[in-house]
Amino acid sequence: MVKLIASDMDGTLLPHFGAHVDPEIFEIIRKLKQHGIRFMAASGRQHPNLMKEFAPVKDDIDYMCENGCLVFHEGRLLFKETMPEDLARDLIGTILVTPGYKALVSGENTSYILKGDPEFYHQLHDEVGNEITEVDDLLAIPEPYFKISAFKPNEQAVLQEIDRYWKGLYDGQLTCVYGGNGWADFSPIGVTKGTSITRLMSSLHLKKDQVMAFGDNYNDEEMLNDVEYSFAMERAPQEIKDFAYGTTGSVKDTLKDFFKDLL
Repeated sequence: MVKLIASDMDGTLLPHFGAHVDPEIFEIIRKLKQHGIRFMAASGRQHPNLMKEFAPVKDDIDYMCENGCLVFHEGRLLFKETMPEDLARDLIGTILVTPGYKALVSGENTSYILKGDPEFYHQLHDEVGNEITEVDDLLAIPEPYFKISAFKPNEQAVLQEIDRYWKGLYDGQLTCVYGGNGWADFSPIGVTKGTSITRLMSSLHLKKDQVMAFGDNYNDEEMLNDVEYSFAMERAPQEIKDFAYGTTGSVKDTLKDFFKDLL
């Protein structure tokens, strides 16, 4: 029997930019919990953002944040992955001198951007809902580096440049994935949603056939590949749909159908 359900957010549980979690999902989460089935938000988003999105059930679910760099289980931080400081500094410098890109540096409870860019602040704070701290120097944040993102408002260009440019620069040093909506996300080498969910499964003594996952993009690939019941969104790239257990147009509808005897 499935004991854990992990769902990506943007493009999966949230169908479009600016959407919020359907309130019916909260009731589904409560009912599943009554039967010993936990729900996990598995996202590139930060922890405070996810807690706001799931406010009515925020203490009832688990969180995989920042593409797997942070994992919270039953209210406590279970895993935190960091990258070498010298490598992080090199990456930040490269992003800042690469035409068209802006840098976002993730912290445990806030994200850091350079001062003097009100449009970027508005996008991240007011539209996405992130906690944002503006700093004079991204090389002097008061905590270790674990996820750093490069943003460019051109999805197709970023997709191409991840393979043609970014991965070439940091191959074998950092994990680089496309986070959707123009984001190239960098994590410590080997850290993905897949490695994090596998580590969590081991910690909780869960087998592959006890885990379900939903995703829509390349940063979900490993997570979908590492569980038995993986569902790719119908709008996902064909490469993602090819190896999934199934496809779906709605996380909510699939959960209601899969757990119809419980819900």
